[in-house]
Amino acid sequence: MDKTPIDSRALAISTLTVTASVMLVGLILLLSAPREAQAIGMNDRSGDFVMTTMQLSSSREAIVVIDAASQRMAMYTFNPPTSTFDLLDRGSLTKLPEPGRR
Repeated sequence: MDKTPIDSRALAISTLTVTASVMLVGLILLLSAPREAQAIGMNDRSGDFVMTTMQLSSSREAIVVIDAASQRMAMYTFNPPTSTFDLLDRGSLTKLPEPGRR
């Protein structure tokens, strides 16, 4: 068995090749994984307006816009093919039951 020493240049190239291969596999796995929106439960308030997100199904969310001054709300969902927000529903907050009453 012939024991020839590994030259440092060949060792460096081998190490870099293995490292690049591992990083490429990791990148491919990250890019191929399905991404879900992580906006559930987000809200914002400005003056009389409140905006919040709402889960409609496992793959669909809505944005709810509430106008506290006029006691009205509107619910929108995103339409990916047209890249627009479509109105789902709107109504008056005065028609909602009071908390604690059925």
